[in-house]
Amino acid sequence: GYEWALKELRRAATEDDQATHRSRSALANAYRELRYGGSGVWSAKAEGLMSRVKGDEALPESRLVPVVLALTEGKLTEADKLIAEHRESMGDKVGPETLFLEGEILRMRSPPNPEATDEQRKKLEAQRKEAEKKLLKAIAARPAFQRAMYSLAVLEELGGRPDKARDLLRKILKREPTHSGAALALGRILLEKREYKDAVEVLAAPVSDKFENAPAKQRALAHHLRAKLFLRMNKGAKAEEELSLALKHDPENLAAMEDRAEHYRRKGQCKQMFKAYQDLQTIGKDDADTRIGMIKARLCIGQKGEANKLVDSGIKDFPQDARFRYYQGLLFIKSGRMDE
Repeated sequence: GYEWALKELRRAATEDDQATHRSRSALANAYRELRYGGSGVWSAKAEGLMSRVKGDEALPESRLVPVVLALTEGKLTEADKLIAEHRESMGDKVGPETLFLEGEILRMRSPPNPEATDEQRKKLEAQRKEAEKKLLKAIAARPAFQRAMYSLAVLEELGGRPDKARDLLRKILKREPTHSGAALALGRILLEKREYKDAVEVLAAPVSDKFENAPAKQRALAHHLRAKLFLRMNKGAKAEEELSLALKHDPENLAAMEDRAEHYRRKGQCKQMFKAYQDLQTIGKDDADTRIGMIKARLCIGQKGEANKLVDSGIKDFPQDARFRYYQGLLFIKSGRMDE
C-alpha cells in the first residue's frame, strides 16, 4: 500500500488537472494513513482525507476508499455492497485494486472453521478458490502488488500449502523488509516446519527498532513467536524473557500467559506457575485447560484440598473431559482411598 501511495503521489505531482491532482494526492495519503494509523483503525486524518475523495468523479478509484474503511471495521456486508456498486459503474475497466479488494472480501469470509459441516467446508473452499483467482489477476496486473501477495500467502497457508506461502512471504520481505505481517507469518511457518535457524533470523526483524511504531498487539505476537521458538530450542531463559516482553506489550495475551504458566510447570517453579494461572483466571479465562492447569498448580504447592474442589467443579462443568476424573483418581490415591 505504501509503494502504491508513493506512485499515486508522484502521478499527482505531474497532473495538469488540479482536481485530479488533489484527488490522487488525498487518496494516496488516505491509504498511507490507513496502513500506518495504528492498530488497524483509521485515524481521524485518514477519515478526513477519505471525505475529500469520496465523491470525486475525476478519480473512479476514490470509490474504493469507503470499501477499505468498511473492511477495516469488519463490515463485510457493507464492503460487498460498495465493491459491487463500484464494479457495476466501472464495467470491464476495473483495475488491480478492485480485484484485490474483491479477493480480500472473499478471503475474510472464509476463515478456518474446524466445526464446519461438509456442506459448509465446500462453500468455504469455493470462496477461497474464487478469492485466489481474484488475487492472482490483481498480481498479474501489478506484479509488485504487496498487499495482494500477502493475502494470497494467507490463503496458501490456510489451504495447507505452507511452502507456497513461504515463497510468497519471502518475495514480499525482499521488496519490503519492514512488512511486519509478512515477517510474522513467515516466522510462524518456519517455526512449524522446524527451520529454527531461519526462524530466528526472520523473527529478529519485528522486534527491532525498525518496528518500534508497530501496534502493541503486533509486537506482542512477535515476542510470543520468539518465545515459542526458544522453547523449542530448549533456551528457557531467552523464552522467559520473550514471554515477559510479549505480556508487557499486551498484558492480556492469553496464549502468552498460557505458555508462561506451562513453562513454569516444566521448570517445577510451583509458586510462579500458580500465580500465572491466577492471572489467567483474573481476566476471566476459566475453560477446562485453565482449570486443569490450576489443579496442577494447587497440587504443586501442596494444596490438595483446594485442588479437590477444582476437580469436583471441573467434573460438574466439563463432564466430557476425562482429565478431571484422572485427577480425581490421583487425589483418591494420595488420600489413601484406594477402593474409590
